[in-house]
Amino acid sequence: MMAFEGAIKTGAQALETDIHLSKDGVAVLSHDSDLKRCYGVEGKVIDYDWKDLQTLRTIKEPHVPMPRLSELVELLVRPENKRIWLMLDIKLDNVADDVMFAIAREIARGSDSTGAVAEDWHGRIQLGCWSIEFTPFCEKHLPGFPITFIGFSLAAANRFLEVPEANFNLVFPSIIGPFGSDFVRRAQSMGREVYVWTVNETPLMKWAISLGVDGIVTDESERLLGITNGTSQEAISLFRWVISAIVHVWWPMLIIPFYAALFKPKVRVSR
Repeated sequence: MMAFEGAIKTGAQALETDIHLSKDGVAVLSHDSDLKRCYGVEGKVIDYDWKDLQTLRTIKEPHVPMPRLSELVELLVRPENKRIWLMLDIKLDNVADDVMFAIAREIARGSDSTGAVAEDWHGRIQLGCWSIEFTPFCEKHLPGFPITFIGFSLAAANRFLEVPEANFNLVFPSIIGPFGSDFVRRAQSMGREVYVWTVNETPLMKWAISLGVDGIVTDESERLLGITNGTSQEAISLFRWVISAIVHVWWPMLIIPFYAALFKPKVRVSR
């Protein structure tokens, strides 16, 4: 929650976060499905009920607890945060029907606690899906909420062009080159938005902006806003441009096709 509040204070226009389910079906905010790296506990999020997860604290200071989605909704419903929208990265570890039901419930729970109504969220929450098999459950539990494809495969992204009004959140290297730039132009010509993740280096931020993307997911929101607002004074050497390109773009471009061929999302659509 401290990270979300900090991003808002820097002037971020949107937040992005990852969703997992607890054993008893509570939608929690955690990138990892495993608890070891951040909380020092064996097992996965899905192995524990919320009453146990809420007692955990991060290994690193300031030792903060794992938040629920409803807590983030409560933050965003505050009048001063009405301008912020939210992208949910819905992980594939859990049953699609269960996780979409839990997201709908937590949105309603967070809204109810502040007196807001669920309809307020239709334009502010995007449901990020790694597989097109999740989309029927989006419509079942949160009809009318915008859907965003998350991934690195342009082939998978093309399938989402058939999903009405779906947007795209693609790993940055996937839009480099003629095929990527053609996809961006085609999607935008259909009224869709294209975002890229995760771009933290100044040279890459400027590169992404030059390619005409609609949004950039970053851990360095203040740096990005300095560039987009024209207030950044950071000088970029040619050497740094080249190193950033090799490390963050060209090398990933070599391995993404192989990874995409091997990676088959294990989608659990039902129990």
